[in-house]
Amino acid sequence: MSKKLYHILVIEDNLEHLTIFCDSLSFQSDIFLPLRGESVNEAKEIIAANIFTFDAILLDISLTNEEEILKLADMAGSNDNVPVIVLTGYANYSFQRKAPSFGISVYFLKNCLTPKLLQKSIVYAVERNRIKLTLDELEKQYTALFPINGQPVLVTDISTVDVSGLNNSPIANHSTQLYK
Repeated sequence: MSKKLYHILVIEDNLEHLTIFCDSLSFQSDIFLPLRGESVNEAKEIIAANIFTFDAILLDISLTNEEEILKLADMAGSNDNVPVIVLTGYANYSFQRKAPSFGISVYFLKNCLTPKLLQKSIVYAVERNRIKLTLDELEKQYTALFPINGQPVLVTDISTVDVSGLNNSPIANHSTQLYK
């Protein structure tokens, strides 16, 4: 049985930290293939070159100013199909709570990180993302079928009994036939 290989884009400008991250990824494992980008801009160029399909992005940021946070949000927002995992040395708890709204899958403080925790988190983030993408696709397929269904369909919220969807075409056809 072949192993799943995870292509990881590591955005890190400090060579020492990069070595630590790569060592963590290779610790008792050979399923992670890291590629380095020194900055968010360089990472965007690597992604745009479309040489690899990345499974996850590891992003080391300082979070010391608003510009870093905006770069982070931009990086996560431009890569909806790839989970972004943030590594930082700053315990900015208010930002940590906001991280999911920026599209961040996982947020770690570097001093709390172990090799196994990093590896496990990458695999979980990739799998969560894969499931999300599958559900999004299924929702698109369902939404496309809903209006063309020949039978009247009424979709309600179970908890509030509010109507959240109704395919009007069969009802319109039925009511005109009924009153002719």
